[in-house]
Amino acid sequence: MPQDRPFEWTSENVTAFWDFESTFPDRYFTYHNADGMIRRLSKYISGSEAILDYGCGTGLLLARLAEQGYRVAGSDTSEQSLEATRHRLQGYDTFLGAFTPDALLAEGRQFDAILAVELVEHLHDGWLDHALGNLRRLLKSNGRIIVTTPNREPLENSMLRCPCCRTVFHRWQHVRTWSQASLTDYVEQRGFRVTDAFTTDFSTVETAQEKWQKLSRWKRLKRTLKGRAPKEEPPSSERPHLVVAFQPFV
Repeated sequence: MPQDRPFEWTSENVTAFWDFESTFPDRYFTYHNADGMIRRLSKYISGSEAILDYGCGTGLLLARLAEQGYRVAGSDTSEQSLEATRHRLQGYDTFLGAFTPDALLAEGRQFDAILAVELVEHLHDGWLDHALGNLRRLLKSNGRIIVTTPNREPLENSMLRCPCCRTVFHRWQHVRTWSQASLTDYVEQRGFRVTDAFTTDFSTVETAQEKWQKLSRWKRLKRTLKGRAPKEEPPSSERPHLVVAFQPFV
């Protein structure tokens, strides 16, 4: 019986994978988590003249940002994803277009803030360094990069095996897992200054603790006496999503 072997994620295979997935926008992370993401990331992008979503997929996050008045552009290596993004945002005056990274670099475009949402877990070493170099070139001198990724993802829980060729691969094309320490260390070793790093849960637009803090002291006291105080949030290491914001050293 043939042995299992890992699938090789070449650039052609990655493009083919995401060209196919672009026809199913409801499978995308941002389809389910865009509102929670914008709420937690707004302080990093508010006041930005132009925002780039690097690895924008089908433009789901861009559309939500455009609805809130942000001027946005998208970038992706999948042409079918770019076409889907252009179609989705064609009615927004604040949409600046969707481009491949090479096209943006060739035009010398730069942005105040760059979002790299659920991207770095997909990239092998060479691609990762290349992407970070692109982000540096696309960022204005006083701009900021905001990266999100699964927090301590157990990759083995999402592995599949093709029954025909017996290759094994991650369902969402993830090739690595990150922790707050490892991602912070990675960007700092490449000449960036980390301004913030934390774990969160984007699936909730507003956490129970955030709702609790909005209540008056009297209402909090009454609910506490009735045993209705919110439960403590899970420890940082157990929250599913990781955010690292950073800037180049000037």
